Amino acid sequence: ILLQKERGARIKAEHELKAALEGKQIAEIYARKSEASLQKAEATVRATASHYRNLKKKSKEYLDAAKSAETRMHAAESKMGGLRRAVNEERTARRIAEEQLLHIRERMKRSRGESSL
Repeated sequence: ILLQKERGARIKAEHELKAALEGKQIAEIYARKSEASLQKAEATVRATASHYRNLKKKSKEYLDAAKSAETRMHAAESKMGGLRRAVNEERTARRIAEEQLLHIRERMKRSRGESSL
């Protein structure tokens, strides 16, 4: 009877050992899967961070380009204002010259008319 109990205990211990080994193997499989998931997540985080840095850099480049374009636009608007003033001054000068020429012609006509009398 003692031998049967001992044998039963040994079989039970072997089953428990076998179950423990299977549990350990399952735990190792899950640990490897978890490690792989962690590495994948870390790679995703690194890629996302890199992408964000690139976007931030591009955003700064676009902002700088926009500021530069705005500065050039203001300079062009200022130049246009100067050109408009110059054109207006030239029109005014031309109109004054035309009026003076008209007065001179009228005086010449009058002086010819007076000289023929």
